[in-house]
Amino acid sequence: MPRPAWQENFSVNVRVLDEQHKRFFEILGNLYDSKGRINDTLFLGDRVWELSMYAGAHFDTEELMLSEYSFSGYEEHKKEHELFKEKIAGFRSDLEMGQTTSLTLDMIDFLTGWLEHHILNVDQQYSLFLNGKGIR
Repeated sequence: MPRPAWQENFSVNVRVLDEQHKRFFEILGNLYDSKGRINDTLFLGDRVWELSMYAGAHFDTEELMLSEYSFSGYEEHKKEHELFKEKIAGFRSDLEMGQTTSLTLDMIDFLTGWLEHHILNVDQQYSLFLNGKGIR
């Protein structure tokens, strides 16, 4: 699998959200580059914490914008975020139970699929809406 990277087709044409999405890809890239550290629980713990904290901040930003401008798909969008948080909590639980052997690869697989699906399909639904409200 090639190293996941931001591509222009991921843009939602809202600068702050695009920058945050790019940061997700940086975090994912760091995980990808560290596949050899599958038993390094401190490193993995830091990545899970980083991902959890960053996702929370990004989701708050995105949800605030969607709520503030009364985006009709807000509730569904928020549910997607909640499912992401649950999955990350599962990774944290696996780590706490010492199940690190496949954790890095599981996280890479999940994040790659989730980011591609979420940004290209779910987030694109609000792109034109927010742009129409003057948000860029």
